[in-house]
Amino acid sequence: MDYTPVRSPAVGLTSLCLSLVLAGCYNPNGTLPEPPKARVAVDHSTADVDAVVEQRFLQLASPASTFNGPVPAACDQIQYYQFRLRSAPEPDAVLVLMPGVYSGANVFSYLAKELIYAAHTRTGAAPLNLEVLAVDRRDNCIEDLTGLNAAEQARDTQVALDYYFNGVPLDGQLFDGFKSSDDVPYLSEMGLAQVMEDVHAVLTTHVPDPLQRQQKAFIGGHSMGASLAWVYAGWDFDGDETTLADAGYQNVAGVIRLDSRYTPADSQEAAPLPATENDAVIADYLAKVERLRDGRDDRVAALPGLSGETMSLLEIQAMEAHWHPDDEALLLRNLEQGADTRLLLTAVHSRDIFTVLRGTPTFNDFRYTNRAALGVILDDNFMPVPIIQASMGHLSAGPVVSKRFPADALSLVSGLLGDFARLLGDGKNLFIASDAGPNLQSLGQGPLYDWADFDQVGDASDPDYTGANGKTLLTTTRNEVSNLQDVARVLYEGETNFTEWYMSQRLMLDQQFIRGGKRVPGLPFLHEQESFALPLIEIGAEQFSGYPTFATLGEAVVAEGHNHLDVLLQSANTSAYRPNDVIPPLLQFVEATVR
Repeated sequence: MDYTPVRSPAVGLTSLCLSLVLAGCYNPNGTLPEPPKARVAVDHSTADVDAVVEQRFLQLASPASTFNGPVPAACDQIQYYQFRLRSAPEPDAVLVLMPGVYSGANVFSYLAKELIYAAHTRTGAAPLNLEVLAVDRRDNCIEDLTGLNAAEQARDTQVALDYYFNGVPLDGQLFDGFKSSDDVPYLSEMGLAQVMEDVHAVLTTHVPDPLQRQQKAFIGGHSMGASLAWVYAGWDFDGDETTLADAGYQNVAGVIRLDSRYTPADSQEAAPLPATENDAVIADYLAKVERLRDGRDDRVAALPGLSGETMSLLEIQAMEAHWHPDDEALLLRNLEQGADTRLLLTAVHSRDIFTVLRGTPTFNDFRYTNRAALGVILDDNFMPVPIIQASMGHLSAGPVVSKRFPADALSLVSGLLGDFARLLGDGKNLFIASDAGPNLQSLGQGPLYDWADFDQVGDASDPDYTGANGKTLLTTTRNEVSNLQDVARVLYEGETNFTEWYMSQRLMLDQQFIRGGKRVPGLPFLHEQESFALPLIEIGAEQFSGYPTFATLGEAVVAEGHNHLDVLLQSANTSAYRPNDVIPPLLQFVEATVR
């Protein structure tokens, strides 16, 4: 009997995809954005703020646990920033803030300085003297920032590139490589208890009087740091829930939470289990801790493409964007990229799945100014990962098209990726540069793309940033709030940094085991219900998943058009464009609580 094979739809689709890839269907055409508008006048300059507010890098001696092996000497210090008025008056309020995932104390440097400046220089009310303490998690001690700090001092990024990638020593010190889980066994001990103890040490050092802490100290944070602030309020620092003076909620006047998906209200409404010692829960927890200690599970909480290598390069690119914004970006083009950098750039800078499969054009085939290169890596119109998005403007001076990757790939495998797929977002309303050259044989010959900053995309009379034809909507003033130059400065400036190269998986594990009334050894989160009574402000980014419908036990503010990082980075000196959405309600909350 003759047999005639039937061509299935799946086979047909596969053949079509392969034919498109092999055909090299590259098209440089796209929508050319309209010319950027003029910048708005600023209310005050960065120099004005720096003349009034100082940023001090401080350390407190505090030996780290050696239970799972010796630790570097740097890890025996708690490191943090103190932001205060240069005249150093007695502060009316002290804000202790914790960063979110993969973040360091630098994330607060712009907001802290502008907040202090606004409180001190406001009109129509008496000055409010603020102090902000931004605390690094202990795992930031593992980072070797020698090359980055030297490059900052020399204003020369080649210093950092030579140190990290070319084997050039600095002051006799050679970089010994980016770390893996096997290199940092002691990271297994840097969990939730370490974070709580470190933050409490900083707070009690700067506000030693318990009564003063109750009257003027605030605990807060951004993203996961906001969740940690709530944990602090419910923590019992001597482990005895019958002695309350040491409880977190007894040591602060209020709680500040900036854009966190998980709120105290979630916990309260979830009807948590009775607080009880559960043998099965304890056994599960101890078994997972042991897996971290012996290396069966990764001690570093890493995401694909995010590593010490990629984070150091982000900081170096920020230097170039801040110091040489108009120059063509050559940093990544001239660097032999590691696997993590290639993976991240593929995710950020691929037009569709066919571009990925074809392997061209890549990020390095396009021509960008330094500011544009930073923009396409972090801006919400180009970066697909919501937790590292800011709203800084849009590309200009070259055509753009809709970006379909990784959304087109995720639609096929989202069930396999689970939570990681959700972390990548829905991929909607993303764009990408289209012209890397006239054809695949002439890449690198396209236009020099530049950046239309947040206040150049539109104004009150014409809020939409469109294609030059006036038809294609690219973005609007409603959704652009942060100055790329401010963002660049925050990414690199100071003795520590914006990113966290080696975030502890133990911290993530510990947080899973304190919810729902569960109690496990070494995690005395004993006062969850009492913490709900503290004055609380929640400021949420409208564009980040979960807002504006989030529940809160306190004051709720929705920052219109903001993405996750914008609540820390929104321009504070361009009221002619739009007033800042975060600083005024934050000041009002602090003042109402202390006065």
